[in-house]
Amino acid sequence: MPYYAPGRVFDDEGANSHIPAFEVLKEIINDKKIYGSRTETGFIKGGHSAVCFSEVPFSGLKYMLRGQSRYEPYGLIFGKVSIFKNGGRPVIYLPDSDGTWIPHEEKWRHVRYEPGIVDYTFEREWRLKGDLDLNKTSGFYIIVKDMKEKAIIENYKLAKCSGIFVFNHITQMF
Repeated sequence: MPYYAPGRVFDDEGANSHIPAFEVLKEIINDKKIYGSRTETGFIKGGHSAVCFSEVPFSGLKYMLRGQSRYEPYGLIFGKVSIFKNGGRPVIYLPDSDGTWIPHEEKWRHVRYEPGIVDYTFEREWRLKGDLDLNKTSGFYIIVKDMKEKAIIENYKLAKCSGIFVFNHITQMF
């Protein structure tokens, strides 16, 4: 079973290769599942896997993607209540040395925070332990880069998809 990290896909042995983000999006849509990143990616603690989300408003999308960002203009949008009902929770931003009180079964929520050194608080991250089955959500939207990709995604039959946004159109609004 593959699992994903930004711009990379890992096989069961932990080997990774770069896969274009649009191809990863199509895999997620085809599988109707987002596989959680694993500890091997270096971001998830405690030996668990987790799906990562950012609580960024539409107006902030273009700022997350500017410069040397590790993100590309693709994604799925979920309601916070839907993610919460599926077990998602806000992460806990703490220095690694301060995270010892976090129970082992909750380590997947811990994100390293060292002011001036490591700071991902702008992502307003949430995580969901394990994988997310898209059929178990209350619905979602999809973001693609352009109209050509939107036409491709429209060919998928997705009962839970409420619509498709084109990234360039979103950024023009703000």
